[in-house]
Amino acid sequence: AEATEHIHQSIANELSDCLKESDAFFTRDTLLLANFIVNSWQGALLRMKSSRSASPLNTFYQVIQNLLLDGSKV
Repeated sequence: AEATEHIHQSIANELSDCLKESDAFFTRDTLLLANFIVNSWQGALLRMKSSRSASPLNTFYQVIQNLLLDGSKV
């Protein structure tokens, strides 16, 4: 469990660094948002597996696109 948490936190740290470099980004707490994105991704994967449907993953992608790429409010 500790190794998995370390890997997830490393991913969140890398994502946070990428978000900091984005000119269009609107929050100062990029690590908080990065952790939210990683947690949401993991949740979407679990729901996708349990439902045997790509719908949760499609929802994740749509929200992330709206939030990060389009600048739209979710």
